[in-house]
Amino acid sequence: MAIAPMRLIAGAGSILALASLLIWGYWDRQDDRSRDQSDDRPIVAPSRVTHDGDRVVVVLDESSLAAGGIETAQPVPWKQGRRVATFGTVVEPSEIIAIIAQYNEAKARLAAAAAKATASAAAWTRAKALYSDGRSMSLAQLQAVEETFHADEAQRTEVADKVDEVAESAKQAWGDALAKSFAEQGAAAKSLRSGQLLLVRVAVPGGGTPPSWAEMSWDGGSTASAQLVTALPRVDPKFQQRVALYSIPARGGPAPGATVSVQLPSGAEREGALVPTSALVWWDGAAWVYVQVETGKFSRQRIAGPDNQADGQIFVAGLSGETPVVIEGAQILLSEESRDKIQVGEEGRSK
Repeated sequence: MAIAPMRLIAGAGSILALASLLIWGYWDRQDDRSRDQSDDRPIVAPSRVTHDGDRVVVVLDESSLAAGGIETAQPVPWKQGRRVATFGTVVEPSEIIAIIAQYNEAKARLAAAAAKATASAAAWTRAKALYSDGRSMSLAQLQAVEETFHADEAQRTEVADKVDEVAESAKQAWGDALAKSFAEQGAAAKSLRSGQLLLVRVAVPGGGTPPSWAEMSWDGGSTASAQLVTALPRVDPKFQQRVALYSIPARGGPAPGATVSVQLPSGAEREGALVPTSALVWWDGAAWVYVQVETGKFSRQRIAGPDNQADGQIFVAGLSGETPVVIEGAQILLSEESRDKIQVGEEGRSK
């Protein structure tokens, strides 16, 4: 009779042990499943970007700097006047030849009319003297000579007015100085007509006083400094704004009729620095460079422009000559920033 409880207790122990094994197996499978799921997640490299207020800073250690080929250099301090971008068109030589021809024709006609009028005036003077003395000059003859004199004077006046019209038209189209040179076959007219100089019509933004010089570029890299010839007194109907004429050497210059890019100096000089074009990166439709804020720490700085210079240099306004700039590997830093933005976006979506 005392053995039955022991059997019950032993049976109950077996049941508890079996239940424990089942529960342990269930949780073990759950742990395996969690580990399998975690193994399927992509491995995300740690971010190398920090935020200092509104400034984004890319931080790289020495090995990352070497692997990315990051190189820095001190920019060259530089002062540059503000520039306004506009455009111009190279004047066709035929236009200059045409206005000179108009002048020559009008002046030749005036000379002929003036000579004829002078002869008629002399004949009129002689006829009056003969008629007064009663010597072989009838009234009818006197009146005929007088009529010829007045007709020739009227013709001379008409041709002189035509010369004035040509001169006024030339002043409107070419300015006072050039119009005078065209009329008198001056040095400027000869240089333009012979092809030694090219004339460029330049649209002046705002219609203000044009500067004494301008920088022009064409054909994807050719450049020249242009000198102001004159500002035109009226709005050009083609440009729909005020226009100034600049001259550049014809040798190696743009083709007649070509459109050129023009930079006009405007306002006071700006202080900044020159950096190599290799330092330039583009982000969100704007140009940037990376400056070194500390060893291994870099921040992106926006460029207003950029203003291209000779020898592959870019002017960056407000940049100190003492601030190192990334001249090689800037695209690597931009990629780090981009990767950080993507990771931040994915974390936001996962939440």
